[in-house]
Amino acid sequence: MLESIEVSTGGRLKVTPTHGAGEVVPGLKELDGIHEGVLDMASTCTMYWMDRFGPACNLFTYQIGGLSPTEQWMWSQLEGAALLTEMCADYNVKFIEESAFLCPPEAFLGTKPQLKVPGDLKGLKLRTAGDDGVVFTEMGASVCLLSPAEVYESIMRGVLDGYQLSSPGYDYSVAMYEVIDYLYLGPTRQPCEWFPIMVNPDSWAEIPDDIKQILIAETHRWGYDHYG
Repeated sequence: MLESIEVSTGGRLKVTPTHGAGEVVPGLKELDGIHEGVLDMASTCTMYWMDRFGPACNLFTYQIGGLSPTEQWMWSQLEGAALLTEMCADYNVKFIEESAFLCPPEAFLGTKPQLKVPGDLKGLKLRTAGDDGVVFTEMGASVCLLSPAEVYESIMRGVLDGYQLSSPGYDYSVAMYEVIDYLYLGPTRQPCEWFPIMVNPDSWAEIPDDIKQILIAETHRWGYDHYG
């Protein structure tokens, strides 16, 4: 996407390649980085903001029994993006129109031990977020939220017994298969993920209007293509 933006704008806008979690701002704190002007542009999961906004975060990302990918995309165009902006009104952040990365369903759970019955979850140490964490806690698991960059080593060292991270494709790309023995799938639980694209308003104001329109079009295209 970043290369396409540079080409589409004739080199007038160049976006620095993505930094890893913790390199510029602490992992899961991208909203703060945008708000404080440390970051110009970022994408993240709103479920990481449960401590700020509570269950309302469920509306803008993956959730149990949530919308299908197409429904989530349509809802964001109709009213979702406006409601997200309203929710974050106290923060110095702008969401690029209705742009977001639309992702396939998250894997149900990756674990070291085998799970055969719901009771096998009791006592397990799991990494997850949002309403999933509430459910697993009720089932007896010990739940924590870690930056994605910390999950691999936590499983490898035995700090965690399992995790929810992203789709099987993403999990494979970061070699999670090296540290787990079982991967359980359940796409009806969480039909899709949706990661809004946000910018610092001051940085946005410095971009010429014609470049803004190109950036909106590019993030729309790549956001939906990410699902395909």
